[in-house]
Amino acid sequence: MPYEEGHALLGQGRCLVALGRAPEAAAPLAAAREIFARLGAKPALAETDALLAQVGV
Repeated sequence: MPYEEGHALLGQGRCLVALGRAPEAAAPLAAAREIFARLGAKPALAETDALLAQVGV
């Protein structure tokens, strides 16, 4: 289930950002972004892009 996997990765990245571990959040967020882009899931993609911008990617 790619959509669910994307959300799990997004959640992992969100938690890492909240814990102040932004550099570690980049990889799961990038993976989530790839999944959401492939699926055309625009709202989830926008949320992921916003978090990636926050971590400086």
